[in-house]
Amino acid sequence: MNLLNLQNQFDREGIIFSYSGAISYNLLTRISSAIREDFLNLKEDSKELFNIYTVFVEILQNIMNYSVDRISINEKSIGKGICVIKYDIFNQQYSVSSGNFILKENEEAIKEKIDKLNSLNKNELREYFKEARKSGKDAHTKGAGLGLIEIKRKTTGNLEYKISEIDNNLSYFELKANI
Repeated sequence: MNLLNLQNQFDREGIIFSYSGAISYNLLTRISSAIREDFLNLKEDSKELFNIYTVFVEILQNIMNYSVDRISINEKSIGKGICVIKYDIFNQQYSVSSGNFILKENEEAIKEKIDKLNSLNKNELREYFKEARKSGKDAHTKGAGLGLIEIKRKTTGNLEYKISEIDNNLSYFELKANI
């Protein structure tokens, strides 16, 4: 691996943070605390930074809870995936992206959930979130829970996603949220 080439690619693409691997609760806490502290030191729009932070944490939680690519650490099953925060200098916009393996059988539920969220305006989304939280029906559904609703609430525009078939049982799910 040529790290200089990797660093140059990150610079060209505006990647300011990247993590690939297993995501445990302890790692999530440490990374999110470090990112939050770094954001607090920036003199930018605090609402925008808060939204980036919130989306980042929700995306890591989705990987941690729903990725089917898992390892065992201290007798706990931990999800693996990748998460990237980048800044698009041309559009002057941040994005948080992720990728992880999912069961092929969960594809349709994820697509339907994201498509539904993308079809809602801000007021409808707020009401949908309240209803889902109150009913608890989306609290822990495999692959499409309250986290996706919260991500959508913090983003500008639609959630972008791609699902690529790996084999008869697995697919690779990519999610991008622009902030």
